[in-house]
Amino acid sequence: MNIKKTFQNLSKGIGELITSKSYSLTVGDSLKTGNLWGDKNQCIKAYQIALYVNKAINKRSTKVGEIEFVLEKNGERVEKGDTGILDLLNKPNQYFTGRQFWALYQLHKDIYGEAYIWVDKTPSLINRGSGKVNALHLLKPDTITIKYDKTTGEVVSYAQQLAGGKSRSFLPDEIIRDWYPNPEKLLSPLPLLTAGMKEISTSVQLSEYQNNILENGGRVGDVFKIKTDRINKTGLSELKDTYLANYAEAKKAGTPLFLGGDADYVRTALTPNELDFLESKKTTLNDICILSEVPKPLLASLEDIKYDNADASMLIFMRDVVQPLMTQLASKLSNYFYPKEMMNISFVDPVPENKEEKRKDLIVADTIHALTINEKREALGLEPVKNGDDILIPFGLTTLGVEPAVIEPVAKKKAFNHPLKNKEFRIKYGDIKVAFEDEYEAILYKSIQEYTKEQMDRIVNGISPEEMRSFTKDIIDEAFNEKLEIKLAYEKFKPIMEKALIAGGAKSLALLGVSHEFVLSGIMAGWLDKKVEVFSTQINDTTFKQLKNQFSESLAAGESRQQLVRRIEGTYGDISKGRAKVIARTEIHNANQYGTFKAYGQAGLDTKIWVTVGDGKVRDTHAMVDGEEKLMDMNFSNGLMYPGDESAGAEEVINCRCQI
Repeated sequence: MNIKKTFQNLSKGIGELITSKSYSLTVGDSLKTGNLWGDKNQCIKAYQIALYVNKAINKRSTKVGEIEFVLEKNGERVEKGDTGILDLLNKPNQYFTGRQFWALYQLHKDIYGEAYIWVDKTPSLINRGSGKVNALHLLKPDTITIKYDKTTGEVVSYAQQLAGGKSRSFLPDEIIRDWYPNPEKLLSPLPLLTAGMKEISTSVQLSEYQNNILENGGRVGDVFKIKTDRINKTGLSELKDTYLANYAEAKKAGTPLFLGGDADYVRTALTPNELDFLESKKTTLNDICILSEVPKPLLASLEDIKYDNADASMLIFMRDVVQPLMTQLASKLSNYFYPKEMMNISFVDPVPENKEEKRKDLIVADTIHALTINEKREALGLEPVKNGDDILIPFGLTTLGVEPAVIEPVAKKKAFNHPLKNKEFRIKYGDIKVAFEDEYEAILYKSIQEYTKEQMDRIVNGISPEEMRSFTKDIIDEAFNEKLEIKLAYEKFKPIMEKALIAGGAKSLALLGVSHEFVLSGIMAGWLDKKVEVFSTQINDTTFKQLKNQFSESLAAGESRQQLVRRIEGTYGDISKGRAKVIARTEIHNANQYGTFKAYGQAGLDTKIWVTVGDGKVRDTHAMVDGEEKLMDMNFSNGLMYPGDESAGAEEVINCRCQI
């Protein structure tokens, strides 16, 4: 069905019946659907009035505006020397910051298909365009005309049309021009929006139609047409007054209009299936995302978007869209300012590091023994260690088909005198380790409190802002996005847990006088990932159940929004006071003990010794093994491999302070 034609017929029919200008519907005035190709005025109009277009183009320009310029020579970054050009690029003129200037530059390029930068120079005595650069200024592309040499085709000058019919010209050396080449006319620009102009125009017309319906007091769904040759002005005025009194309100939209006299019933309103307005909006959004290459999550459209994919969308956008735009900009500037030199203008890579992929690659490399210890440490941002530049492989590995080398027996090494056998040392060691854990426990505790406060605000903001409302039983499902909350918790707690694990292992080796440095292996990184994910999931599962009960009770009691908010605040208050402390202590202790257990293995210790704090709060099952020594791969008598071993169950782990 031709919706536009239907709309025009509808507008014409209503306009004939109600001749007042305030009741006639004019569709498509803002964007014409004729010859749009290359029309810059239509592109700027689309940017100004089409919501999705505006947000998408702004997102592209904003990200390009964040470019951080650097100078390079022979591929190496230049930290010193002639860096005055960077000052110019970061502050092009007195009116704009660097971010504003380069964002506007990209706006011009996307909307008009081209951008013009006037390089304002102090004229020299010999050549006007060869002096010192004072500033950079953007020129509106729709005011610029390029003059070419008819023989060589080279640019002779640029002319700018000014207000009042005046104009000014620029030499070729005073202008930096960048454009999207038109395949038909290579030196002419092709605006980004050109390919989607018809879709944009249709979207604008649909929005205007809906807006006019509301402005005109609802729609005239049905009409009884008077069977007379002519209605005089008095009769027509009476008809209008009748309409205003009885039908011109949005709440009465769709009510048939009864007019006196001999009349026919005429159906004029479009059915929902014919109009399908909301579906058309979704289609338009998809079209704009395809056109601009801006993902839906970046346009604040989260429908049908999985939060697991949001980060990937951002990564792809920065890598495949923003980075190439920055590369083109830097190339244009380099060609202008350093046309014959080894210097060039570059930029800091804007693509966020994909840490998850990096972690997986590191695990694979560690599994196949492809990296040295120092290469692994460098990937983790750690300092190199002595003798860490050799690739270590398991002792039993050999080439396929080759007989393993015969290993000569060596003298039995002297037994290691474990310092924790000494009870006094064990007490001091336990006190130091507990104090150490307390530091990280305080950090995680504060982080959990911050997270729960932020989560509470998200829940409260997710319900209706009205003072009173009728709640539904599934409102908690709408307000609490558990998948998102788990993701946010993971990102907030993972760095703290990782530091606690690494520091715990290093601290233990130092206290035992072992010189070997602690290294976070791929297996340990995988354990930590799973640990934090489970920990984040359990926190949110428990919170969700508590909130579910509060929402259900509030619904049953018929409470107001404010009463429900107080319930929510009470729930999170309990979490901050009680659960958060227990969670922080248990999780930090578990990570610290796991790190210590792995550190002993890296140091080559054969045995481990259980250490308690020696007070009345120690569990009986833990007190009975104080000082017990076991081989590293054997469980203690209480069934735990090490204090905090989750395989033993919550009753053996929660609030534990024991050490090995």
